[in-house]
Amino acid sequence: MLALFIAIVIVGWGVWGFAEKKALQHGNPWQTLFASLVLKTVFSLPVITLIFYFLAGIQGFSIKQSVWLWMLLAVFMNGIAIILLRFALQRGGAGVIIALTAAYPIVTAILAFIFLREHLALTQLFGIGITTAGVMFLNLK
Repeated sequence: MLALFIAIVIVGWGVWGFAEKKALQHGNPWQTLFASLVLKTVFSLPVITLIFYFLAGIQGFSIKQSVWLWMLLAVFMNGIAIILLRFALQRGGAGVIIALTAAYPIVTAILAFIFLREHLALTQLFGIGITTAGVMFLNLK
């Protein structure tokens, strides 16, 4: 079941990158960002309602301040990235841009190693090295 979930995520993100590029062929980055945010809001409302129902029903509705602060950082950085991604996609090929930006787990791994004291196995370090080399190869013309 895990493999199926991962496969669906990979296909979903692949289609997402393609659809972003197609949308930019018909509008500018600000128009696509606006449309994206409107659609995310519309589709998020039922999910938000459902989550609120389950949270309130199980333990009463309470979310720690630290959760809000960390999510503020996550959403802010994601917002900056999504805006800049649109401008990058407008100027470059979708396959290369999406592949390059898909190297973001390297940043996550480094931050987790430094601040969360998560251990990186030799094979994981090797994977980070291979990914970094791949990003460099994608930048060659």
